[in-house]
Amino acid sequence: MQHEQIGDISPTGHYATAIPLSVVILASAVKELAEDLRRHRQDAEVNRRDVNTLKGSVFEPKQWRSVEVGDIVRVENGQFFPADLILLSSSEPDGLAYIETSNLDGETNLKIRQAKPETATLLTPETIAQMEDMYHDETDTPATARTSSLVEELGQIDFIFSDKTGTLTCNVMEFKMCSIGGVGYAETVPEDRKIHVDDEGRETGYHDFRRLRDNIHSHPTAHVIREFLQLLAVCHTVIPEVDAENPKKIIFQASSPDEGALVQGAQNLGYTFTTRRPRSVTFRTDDGVDHEYEILAICEFNSTRKRMSLITRTPDGRVKLYVKGADTVILERLASTSNPYVDATCIHLEEYASEGLRTLCLAYRDIPEAEYQSWQQIFHRASTQISGRQEALDAAAELIEKDLFLLGATAIEDKLQDGVPDTIATLAQAGIKLWVLTGDRQETAINIGYSCKLINEEMTLLVCGSGSKQEVEEFLASKLTAVTQGSSTASLNAGAGGGVPVPATLGAGLVATWTDRIPVLGTVVDWVKGRFEAKIPLGKIDKDALEDFEDFALVIDGKALGYALEDDLKLTFLKLAVRCRAVVCCRVSPLQKALVVRLVKQYVHGSVTLAIGDGANDVGMIQAAHVGVGISGMEGLQAARSADFAIAQFRYLKKLVIVHGGWAYARMGKLVLYSFYKNITLYLLQLWFAFDNGFSGQTLVETWTQASYNILFAVFQPLAIGVFDQYVSSRSLDRYPQLYKLGQKSFFFNARTFWAWILNSFLHSIIIYRCMRSVYSDGTSITGGGTADGSNWTFGEAAYTAVLITITWKAALVADYWVRFTFMAIFGSILLWIVWFPFYSTVAPLVHISAELKGVIGSVYGSGAFWFAVFLVPVFANLRDFVWKYAKRQFNPTSYHIVQEMQKYDIPDMMPRLQHFRKAVHKARAAQRMKRNRGFAFSQNEGGQADIMRLYDTTRGKPQG
Repeated sequence: MQHEQIGDISPTGHYATAIPLSVVILASAVKELAEDLRRHRQDAEVNRRDVNTLKGSVFEPKQWRSVEVGDIVRVENGQFFPADLILLSSSEPDGLAYIETSNLDGETNLKIRQAKPETATLLTPETIAQMEDMYHDETDTPATARTSSLVEELGQIDFIFSDKTGTLTCNVMEFKMCSIGGVGYAETVPEDRKIHVDDEGRETGYHDFRRLRDNIHSHPTAHVIREFLQLLAVCHTVIPEVDAENPKKIIFQASSPDEGALVQGAQNLGYTFTTRRPRSVTFRTDDGVDHEYEILAICEFNSTRKRMSLITRTPDGRVKLYVKGADTVILERLASTSNPYVDATCIHLEEYASEGLRTLCLAYRDIPEAEYQSWQQIFHRASTQISGRQEALDAAAELIEKDLFLLGATAIEDKLQDGVPDTIATLAQAGIKLWVLTGDRQETAINIGYSCKLINEEMTLLVCGSGSKQEVEEFLASKLTAVTQGSSTASLNAGAGGGVPVPATLGAGLVATWTDRIPVLGTVVDWVKGRFEAKIPLGKIDKDALEDFEDFALVIDGKALGYALEDDLKLTFLKLAVRCRAVVCCRVSPLQKALVVRLVKQYVHGSVTLAIGDGANDVGMIQAAHVGVGISGMEGLQAARSADFAIAQFRYLKKLVIVHGGWAYARMGKLVLYSFYKNITLYLLQLWFAFDNGFSGQTLVETWTQASYNILFAVFQPLAIGVFDQYVSSRSLDRYPQLYKLGQKSFFFNARTFWAWILNSFLHSIIIYRCMRSVYSDGTSITGGGTADGSNWTFGEAAYTAVLITITWKAALVADYWVRFTFMAIFGSILLWIVWFPFYSTVAPLVHISAELKGVIGSVYGSGAFWFAVFLVPVFANLRDFVWKYAKRQFNPTSYHIVQEMQKYDIPDMMPRLQHFRKAVHKARAAQRMKRNRGFAFSQNEGGQADIMRLYDTTRGKPQG
């Protein structure tokens, strides 16, 4: 740039160089400024939200950005607050509040908090009466791009890392099925699952819930059904709240969606939980009778116990133990005799698990008064213990949770977002590996994996649970050995002592034939390969050489993952993980999510990663990936604010990546190649001209004409390609997601393609120069009394015109999709030059600009040879390109060429998609696997709730106002 401002050295003028560069810099600055302003507006939208802040004795609206430390704010029901707050008081009795912490941990959990007694009554009813309800309108949030710098990487994604809750699921639980007394019931029973009698005279299938309500009164298992529903209505930590607008409606405030779904299910079946007092709970049956159960003790859930139990005194004075939990812990605590429903319940559990439902087993027993009184003393001592309190409570619970009677099981659906299974299947067909990184428990994550089709019954599950580091190391090493038995080591060279070249594909057989015949040629080919082929660095994994040796799914929990991410194990873990079709990491922390992404990003050579999540705990993962996508929805906006792209639901990821990503990569590849091509083609004319003028520094093209090349006459062609081009339609990409692999393998833009375009620009340039030189060499084609100097400018402007038409025809050849702007760019650019040149060459010399063009227009446009040359030469230059494109499509078409022909001529696809059928052996293996890995529906916080629940009394009215 600096040397081109020196007049005696530079062939161009000062302003002719500075102005085009300034235009480019200004355009880039405007783009960055627009993106920054958009981010600023989004952040300001949150900070501008009002919150009622105490000023004197009244609450006044104040924007969150103006809130300071020490301010007292009033957060209303359902209101979002982007700050850390201390609970001083609540409209609920005893200063209790339930806070949905989706913005903190990415999973919607309702945590119960209590204000200090000293502050619980600070806020007066008069001030509370002034509140205005803030309604959060959940709208269909549009997809937004927060950056324009990563669009091409969307078309080359190899790995997607996804959160589960709120990303794959709606975090909305529904009570779908249950097994009571060995009889199956379902909310909706498909035709093929209805009750029928098999060949052995046994009833199989499911009744609907309406039949269940009838069976409470007349079925042989009626007493079991009643105990089952009583357990659901009593054994929980839910708080009932009467809807202010509809007093007959009860809203269940639950510490987890699972708990709420179970209590809601009991209500739907005629057992409505209505009241919670410090020492009792009450439910109402369909006959309008209230039943109050005294709470004697609560043994809380934790990840070790995998169950919750409640000891209660029934209205008739009996002491009962109600227990619900994972089947693995409930079944082993059943009484050895008098449990007739175990086999039937286990069969139902397997069926539920095969459908990806979250299951719980329910059991109970009657406790003699003397046994309870003795145990109560042990439990009391444990609850007042200062050190080792939780362990003592667990030990006390073990003493009473025995000899249980199995009532049945429940099945809850964690409702998937619309289109999730189809999206995951499409991404898999596109060659993208999906890893789910979730804070959920192992069983829950596995079940969701089945329901969303990330894992299927044909896959072999490799489950790495908690254990010592040595156990994890042995597991990973043994499974890696088993997976890779008999496989090639070309895909992995970690510790192999050198890089492994990327295997050649195009023309490999032909080259091998000739190198066998001519040894010298083989030596030359080997030398070229060694110089130019990409090599995989030492210790890296070649993503292009990875194979699916079999259908494996790796499941690993957070503790084992912590060991696996240590320096001595991380490569073993990664080698195993990248050979699996699916990877599920459970109970992982936000830091572990980011570390997993960084591990793949660092050691899988050439891979492009994408992370998608919806909560604040996903921000690290999103920022660690090459491309970050945030879900704008129920879980808050932290993920969306930190991401490169924001979408409303997971299903939109398919179109974002497969369609827009595929288009963006192909467009960007063409845009870069074409931009190099068009500039080299023009500026090489000066090099060829230098050989003819003895390197005198004389320019061939007038300065301002040359400067206008990239800002007027050759700017619309790349714009049309880079913005509007589509190598196939969106419908075709959705139907044939395998086309996405073109981007993963860098088909449209790679070193070979780049140098081919560069050589083509050399060829076009020299063809144009020599052909135009032969036309203007003796000056016979110059008319209008042109001088020798004038003939130089005449030749230059004619050659410039030929270049412009040539590169425009080239753009027409490479454009796959023509819109109105494409036609305008192709034909309009040529027309613009044809009209502009005579106007400029006439007016500019009159104002002492471009004086060298005076009289040139007559020499150029007045010559028949010019018109003949500028249309014939571009055709001749592009002839090779046209023949090559034709031959390639006719004799060696690629996949997208075939799809282009099919969509052009509307040829139907006669090959149906392959359907995966369950085989008996696979079903048997899946059933055995699900016996070990069946999920259970607990997701609330561990411990800490019982003491607060014992303070709650829903019979006490809320403060008025």
